[in-house]
Amino acid sequence: MTTMADKEKKVDNEIIVSSCSKAKQRIPNRETWMLLRRAYCEAIGDEEWDPEEWEEEGMKVPNEIRMDPVRGRGVFVTENIEKGARVYVAKQTVDFEQREQLVTFLEALPWEYQCDVLLWAYPVEEGEAWVDLDAGSFINHADIEEDINMSKDGYATRD
Repeated sequence: MTTMADKEKKVDNEIIVSSCSKAKQRIPNRETWMLLRRAYCEAIGDEEWDPEEWEEEGMKVPNEIRMDPVRGRGVFVTENIEKGARVYVAKQTVDFEQREQLVTFLEALPWEYQCDVLLWAYPVEEGEAWVDLDAGSFINHADIEEDINMSKDGYATRD
């Protein structure tokens, strides 16, 4: 018989993170993003970590990440922007080409960050995942057409 404790252990090179619903949702700061970016470099075997290469953020307009009572954490612009303005460029999107790299990355992180990464990650192909290690992780989708305010390629769709 398999117990709950057994389910929380590593099994066959997979990591199982349990109880993420109990993780406090924190607002990441520059230090958080840099910690995650360095852990990514180590997970993929990039021996030449250079923080300066990881400085540029993807958001191209003044913004802040904050809690929304309905959707949770999100990124919000702090100034009016014009329709057609570039809002976001995927500068800190990282690619885990093999599942083992993602597992190594997750194992290097504190539990709360493991939960965050699992929320932010999106599968690309079998065994491959991408994660935005900047405010792009908090760009929320809209379910209703009139709520969409940014195109898929990062431009403002309205004033």
